[in-house]
Amino acid sequence: MRQTAFVLLCLLAACARTPHYSPLPTVPAVCAPVGDSFSVVTFNTALAPGINEMASLRAPEVAAAAVREFADDDLVCLEEVWRPEDAASIIAAFGRPANQVLTSDTRGHNESGEDRCASGALDGLEECVRDKCPRTSAEDTTICAVVACRPALLKLYIFDRPCFNCAAASVGHPAAEIRATCTGKGASRFYHGSNGVIMLSRHPLTNPETVELPSSSANRIVLMATMNLPDGRQIEVGCTHLSSRQYGQPTNPMFADWGDELRTQLVIAAERLRNRAENRPIILAGDMNFGPDGPGLEGQDTAVWDYAHVLGYSSPAAAAKPPFCTLCPDNTLYGKRSGQLIDHVLFRNRTGGPELEALCVERLMDKTVRLGGPESHVVSSLSDHYAVRARFRFLDR
Repeated sequence: MRQTAFVLLCLLAACARTPHYSPLPTVPAVCAPVGDSFSVVTFNTALAPGINEMASLRAPEVAAAAVREFADDDLVCLEEVWRPEDAASIIAAFGRPANQVLTSDTRGHNESGEDRCASGALDGLEECVRDKCPRTSAEDTTICAVVACRPALLKLYIFDRPCFNCAAASVGHPAAEIRATCTGKGASRFYHGSNGVIMLSRHPLTNPETVELPSSSANRIVLMATMNLPDGRQIEVGCTHLSSRQYGQPTNPMFADWGDELRTQLVIAAERLRNRAENRPIILAGDMNFGPDGPGLEGQDTAVWDYAHVLGYSSPAAAAKPPFCTLCPDNTLYGKRSGQLIDHVLFRNRTGGPELEALCVERLMDKTVRLGGPESHVVSSLSDHYAVRARFRFLDR
């Protein structure tokens, strides 16, 4: 109850305040190791069967590329590693000791059993899938259905929302399995309630914590810890993947719209990190699903983006020169004409404490790869997102 009251007060304050903040000075968009500095990476892997194409085919390439590109980074935040087997493969590939890895198993959380279908409710959707998606792999069938079977999905959404919710939560599964689940125990959360977030550090993580965020459709969390650098300095760090806009209204009755849900999650994450940090600087990295308008960029939930600055956070990626997107038109898995910057390594200095400065920021994982072996003709981006690396150092006083 106290947390809910706090969130409501913060949201009212956000509506009442005009954001006033000083943007970061220009940050070079090319990074090189600098003495007495450290780096933080965020990468949404898009290992989301049924939402992003060829997830299973891309999974081993994503794991190999992540180790190759991020092995020397001090903190790595990965998102959308939804399946436990993909998470286990990536963690094993990095080979970090247990006190340098943080995950949270949220499978089964927020499953009420209320989202299910009556007998026959899925008949129209299944008929459309058989007709329109006959040669689509079982894993990618729901991707085809979203495009080819909109009338059937719209009918479910309008007239049978619990059944629609169950079908949506069953992405990546074949039609027979979706029918068995949705006419049986039901489903409300994507990927059985997994959250897809992994934190990997080159240094010991102490006081680990998972904060579960109120959300719709997918379980959302913030992984938090204190990262202990070799020189004895400490940083409060968080990795997250905040809610993305989906078809229709949020399923969580707390929220009137997706911007409301996103902002509430940001407030909860920021307040908990503030309470944990004492006078330590804070880094919050991940797919935030908000970002600025700018040259070549289409803003996403810009009111929440502004409010992140009201809360004291800055994004080196938004100050990059030259600017870049992380959802980009040249990405083979993205498919939109306008670019967006929604993946951020946000940081905040605390009054009276040691301060960080952003030295540089760069975009990574933006090349295509050949999937399925050297003889394969399948060429793809690794993910529909590109990665972001920011490098920081402590300011001398």
